[in-house]
Amino acid sequence: MNISVNNKTLSDVLVLPIDGLSANAQEIIREVSEVYQCSRDIVLAAMFSAVGVAVGKKIRISDSKYFNYPCLWACAVAPSGSNKSTPVRFILQPLKDRDANEYKAYREELKVFKDSKDEHKERPIFRQLLLSDSTPEARNQVLSTSHNGILLYRDEIKGFLDDIGRYNKSGEVSQLLSVFDSDNIVINRKSDDTLLVEEPFMGVLGTIQPDVLADTFGNDLLMNNGFNQRWLFVYPDENPSAMYSEKSISKEVREAWSSYINALLDADFKAGGCDTVYIIDEAKRLYIEYYNELQVKKQSTDDSYMCAVYSKLQIIVERWALITHLLGDNTGMSCRY
Repeated sequence: MNISVNNKTLSDVLVLPIDGLSANAQEIIREVSEVYQCSRDIVLAAMFSAVGVAVGKKIRISDSKYFNYPCLWACAVAPSGSNKSTPVRFILQPLKDRDANEYKAYREELKVFKDSKDEHKERPIFRQLLLSDSTPEARNQVLSTSHNGILLYRDEIKGFLDDIGRYNKSGEVSQLLSVFDSDNIVINRKSDDTLLVEEPFMGVLGTIQPDVLADTFGNDLLMNNGFNQRWLFVYPDENPSAMYSEKSISKEVREAWSSYINALLDADFKAGGCDTVYIIDEAKRLYIEYYNELQVKKQSTDDSYMCAVYSKLQIIVERWALITHLLGDNTGMSCRY
């Protein structure tokens, strides 16, 4: 049965809108979705995650009371075989390419360091953008050396969640909650020096199958402390079967997307006086309206889980708005305002 809302079927209504993005951004989303025969929403979630880490802590958004970096935790939910992983990998490719180039430079610097006789010379650091499989200790080490931010990407996010608490049981979830909120974390270990991670930025992106969603996110460790409520779940209503096709992403789209991400990685917003985007005028009115609607929902429910969801949405919507702003430059895929 098709439910109609304003002459549109419900499946049409429940699709993330892209009309506020630039013409080039919309073209990239449509082409990736068409070529890989996947839901547009999955492409959009990956794009927002990639843009978020590309700008990282170089820019923030404020409603004049609070500040937020564009850090998102996003999970695409779709059945096996629905082609959810390939489009995500395409969107993340510019970040992978940058990591590969940075690693090559790091190896060369490391060789020079090892050959050097200078005892005061500092050991080079590989400042990566993408993280996949790591222990909490290794993850914290990467965060401590990242000036801007990282994106933890696991194709099957279940692996990341199942590992929580596996290596040590001394508050990993609490650390992750602090990371989402960009609160400083201090790690004290007997065998190592104290490690301070200032304003950590770690986006998280992954995919999961519907039949393991409840068991993975539904355990008590993640349900009752605000962890799950920090996530955005992208669960398309329709997942068309990906038939064989020889169509591929055009060179123009590949180059446009790669150039845009690299421009964001190289941009220095603060030097141009654009380190903070403020919510003002009509946008502020809409934000206040949405914020208050969520407040009313919190007051009218006895469900503590949903109450926490509403609270986190008040934060997440600002982060989503900042990334939308970055992608909304109608002069083209650039990082200009």
